[in-house]
Amino acid sequence: MLREFWQWCRAEASPVARRMGHLSEAIALEARARRQQNQWAEHLNLTRQAILQQANAIHAEGNALIFGSGGLLDIPLAELCAHFRRVYLVDIVHLPATRKQVRQFANAELIEQDVTGLLEALMQCDPDMDEASFERWFRCQPLPVEFPPGVVFAASVNLLSQLPVKPVQWLQNLHPGFSEAVLNRFAWHLMEQHLKLLRSLQVPVCLICDDELATFSESGQCLERIHLLDYLGLNQQVCQRWSWNLAPAGELPDRQQAIHQVAAIRLSH
Repeated sequence: MLREFWQWCRAEASPVARRMGHLSEAIALEARARRQQNQWAEHLNLTRQAILQQANAIHAEGNALIFGSGGLLDIPLAELCAHFRRVYLVDIVHLPATRKQVRQFANAELIEQDVTGLLEALMQCDPDMDEASFERWFRCQPLPVEFPPGVVFAASVNLLSQLPVKPVQWLQNLHPGFSEAVLNRFAWHLMEQHLKLLRSLQVPVCLICDDELATFSESGQCLERIHLLDYLGLNQQVCQRWSWNLAPAGELPDRQQAIHQVAAIRLSH
């Protein structure tokens, strides 16, 4: 716990990443990855393989753009740097270990960016805004459009289902009276906008994302199950699926367990 506190104090991160909770989440995820190294190994390896399989099919010279670079655990950085002229790694926060690793590659570059494009504006929302006004507001927010030139391949890596988590938590604290329905519409909107952003790049895109999120009790009873790909219309583009034991018993309160079904998708544009 002390180690994580010092990381939070010393990390380079934007005010948005600190206040919205992304920095704390990145530090907690890094710690969980250390604890669950064996449990996560297959998922991380399959993710890297799926990215490389699609990246190696790109023969045009140019740059790669990777969303959700995080701690680089699931990013085959060395191979991507060998294949592309330049590799841009995009996430809202990068911890010191990631920065150190990236410095080993002359053609790798970190970009710290809110890929939803609306977090700063969300933090400035009127606390007296009603649901209808909020929904009109978020549906009018533009996509982020400033990305590096010369991109011939992109990947979004274990990011899609995570995009709404912190914004929805922020919204719940700011507007505790907002209905679950409007919170859900906001969450789906953020995911749909990310897909629209990826398609707008007009290059081959490898999408690694959760297909199903399930939470189980200690006795094995399913407490919650959420399906993403059916709703987002992506099932027909799945190349591969696998299971990820994200939070084995002991990681969550009441010894609950979180198991995700992950999909590798060749996203059409």
